[in-house]
Amino acid sequence: MTRLSVALVVTSLMCGLPGMAFAQSLDERFKAANASYVQKNYPEAKAQYIEIRDRYQVNDAPLHYNLGNSYFQLEQWGHAVLSYKRALAASPDDLLEASIRNNLAMTMDALVELHRKDISKSVTVLDETHGIAYSVFHLMSENSLAWLFLVLWSLFFLVVLARRLYRPFLATFQRALLFILGPATLIAGILFIGNLSTGESVVRGVVVERSVRMREGRKADSTLSDVPEGLEVRVIDDSDPQDMRIELSNGKQGWVSSGAVERI
Repeated sequence: MTRLSVALVVTSLMCGLPGMAFAQSLDERFKAANASYVQKNYPEAKAQYIEIRDRYQVNDAPLHYNLGNSYFQLEQWGHAVLSYKRALAASPDDLLEASIRNNLAMTMDALVELHRKDISKSVTVLDETHGIAYSVFHLMSENSLAWLFLVLWSLFFLVVLARRLYRPFLATFQRALLFILGPATLIAGILFIGNLSTGESVVRGVVVERSVRMREGRKADSTLSDVPEGLEVRVIDDSDPQDMRIELSNGKQGWVSSGAVERI
């Protein structure tokens, strides 16, 4: 099994934070949390990272990554999956993203093995639930798609301009470029718009509790289905403080207790 990537990284603290003293205090808290992790005091490290996340409203990839590592060491697999996916959603750099995906894969392997040992569980496949369209539109991040569309559109515009100003010059080559750049620009634009629209319309969550049963109706005697820890679900309605309506990857919908699932 691939080794857990446990390199501790310092979160970026200066962006938009008022006051150097505040930034230094936050930096000191992050270093203290890292120190707790290095000393294998994982419960304390987890508590310190959570305080930074909630009290100081820090939402970046390094913090979620380190918190995910703490959950992993504590074998709180659902919360580890949630933290790693939040880290990926926060646009990490390439090196950190590779570590996040490595640790996420290890966590999923541990969860599948856990569910296989529990014969009471009827679901052992941890499918993601956002569907094919979401997967296609999110092959690249929003920023990457925006830059890709901007570059392709600029090149397309320059070739069109050159074709009008220097029509006899390399006309065949210009036509070939337009033939390539036109569809490529259109596809990049569609992917960018799709990324924005599905990012707003699809609310993803992760099952964070160990034993969760989904009710297919609102009544207490409704049919129950096992929902495994670490499963990604689509959040349909979480306006009720008691119950949350979710959708699984197979399209089945139902209700679970609100604390059983947390948004990514």
